[in-house]
Amino acid sequence: MAVDLSERRVKVWLLYLKHMRGDRGRLNLNILREVCSFLHLRPNLLVDVTNSYIRFFDFQKETWKQKRTLKPHIQADGDSSWVVLEGGSVFICGGRGWGIGTTTAYVVGEGCAEQARMQAGRYGHGVLAYSNQVYVFGGYNEDYMDHCEKYDLQQHTWTDLPRMQEPRAFFNPCLFNGSIYLCGCPSSLLEALSPQTDQMLPFQLTMPVEDSNCCMYVENNLLVVHLNRLILKYRAGLTEQLVQTSTSSTQQECLWQNSQPVVNTALRRYYIVNSGKCYSVDMDTGVWGPAIDQGPPESCVIA
Repeated sequence: MAVDLSERRVKVWLLYLKHMRGDRGRLNLNILREVCSFLHLRPNLLVDVTNSYIRFFDFQKETWKQKRTLKPHIQADGDSSWVVLEGGSVFICGGRGWGIGTTTAYVVGEGCAEQARMQAGRYGHGVLAYSNQVYVFGGYNEDYMDHCEKYDLQQHTWTDLPRMQEPRAFFNPCLFNGSIYLCGCPSSLLEALSPQTDQMLPFQLTMPVEDSNCCMYVENNLLVVHLNRLILKYRAGLTEQLVQTSTSSTQQECLWQNSQPVVNTALRRYYIVNSGKCYSVDMDTGVWGPAIDQGPPESCVIA
C-alpha cells in the first residue's frame, strides 16, 4: 500500500511540475528536488547470491524480479559478500568452502568474469565500492579478522590496507562525508578509513553495545548505526557527535547482511538481504518485517 501511495504521489508531482515553469520555461528546481526524493527507489540494487544463482529485488512490487543461474565453476555461496558497481554489475567475493574462507572474486553482469583472487580468504566480510575501487574489510576465517584490502577495477590488482583497530565480521561499511565507517560484531568500536589516503582515521568511539550485528546507512547528513535494538545517529565534525539515540520497538536483534542496505527515505524504510530473504526495516522504529517474496521467475544461465 505504501509503495502504491508513493507512486501516485510521484505521478501527481510530475503532472504538477508541467505547470510550474517560470519565465522562459524554466523548471521550479525546488519541486524538481522533491520529485527526485520520491524517485529514490533505485531498482536492482539489492541482490541475493547463493552457490547456484543470483537474483535482484524489485522495490516497486516488493518481490524478487530476476533470477539467473550461476555456472558450476563460479565459487560463490550464501556466505559470500557482494556490492553493486556503477554500471549495474555485481562484484562477488569470498565465501565459505570446507569450513574456511575462500579468496575468489567475480564480476557478474551479462556474463561472468573471474577476477584476481583476494590476498586473504574470508566470509561474512564488509564490502563497499568507491571510485573504481572495491574495499573489503575484516570477515571470518576460523576467527574474526582485522585484515583489509582493496581491488582496483581497472588494474585488476589487490592492495593491502591498514588493519582495523579491532577485528570484526557480519557488518556493512558505510561511506559518510568522504570516509568509510566500520562498526559491528564483535567489536564495540566505531572507526573509519580515509579512501583518499588509505589510512585509518585517528579516532575511535566506543559503542554502547558489544558483540552485535550492525547495519549502517546515511540519512539527512547523519550516520545512522542500527546496532542490536539501538538506533544511533551521528553527525561528523571535528569529532563525531552523537545526535540522537532511540530504542527499537521490536525484540528482534539487528540482522547482518551480505550487501549494502538500500534506503528509501520516502517510505522511511531500508532493505537488506539475510539468508536469502529480503527484509524491510522501519527507519524510525527499527521494526523488522519480511518484504513480500513470491519467489523468482524462471532463471537464465550466466556463463
